[in-house]
Amino acid sequence: MLRIADSHTHIFDEAFDLDGDEMVSRALSRGVEKMLLPNIDLDTLSALWATHSRFPDLTDIAIGIHPTSITSSYKEDVQKIALQLKEGLHGCVAIGEIGLDYYWDKTFYTEQQKALHLQIELALEHCLPIVLHTREAHKEMLQCIASYDETSLKGVFHSFTGTEEELKELLSFERFYIGINGVVTFKKSPLREFIAQIPLERLLVETDAPYLAPTPYRGKRNEPSYIINTLQEIAHAYQKPLEEIAEATYSNYLRLFHA
Repeated sequence: MLRIADSHTHIFDEAFDLDGDEMVSRALSRGVEKMLLPNIDLDTLSALWATHSRFPDLTDIAIGIHPTSITSSYKEDVQKIALQLKEGLHGCVAIGEIGLDYYWDKTFYTEQQKALHLQIELALEHCLPIVLHTREAHKEMLQCIASYDETSLKGVFHSFTGTEEELKELLSFERFYIGINGVVTFKKSPLREFIAQIPLERLLVETDAPYLAPTPYRGKRNEPSYIINTLQEIAHAYQKPLEEIAEATYSNYLRLFHA
């Protein structure tokens, strides 16, 4: 039996309201033993807690404000996250999902960067790793993380879909892992040509459910059980057995979030 860790999945999303138990059963039947649930904004906290309470052994949580949820009130929003952390959060193993996203809107270009720094400081204060979202902001993210080079900051660059050169730049941050999801299975994705450059001890696998379903489910709602398709593609890229990739990424998950 495989041991699989889905390092990034939003199963608390309303997309799973009607069949949450069945979805979890399908994941368990495929060998999924751990899932990290990264928060989105203040409004998703209640669903996040409720899902973790239902599946406390299966799920871990990350708490933070997603970059696309950052507004002019970012200071107050991050302060509310900070207060929750001070109260003590059972099952919280990371700060996330945080980052920079300039794909849709650059209205809060500066605020996103300031909010990211505030939340990184929270991570350092509480000795937690971070879960980083980056979209159309590679240069800015490099500058941000490089500024913490002298600290103990660690984490994962979630949902990597960039170029070979961008991968090399991210790998220069030795305390960070790279998260690969279903995009690697897409017909036109170049990822499979170079992801084996990621040292196996720094690789994580994820679904980002309900988004980015792998082939042959592309365009449908994603779910953790589909992670097997992504693992198969990664195993082919590394030219290693599926079992070895699954076990390595499971061990990496524990090392990053439960060390």
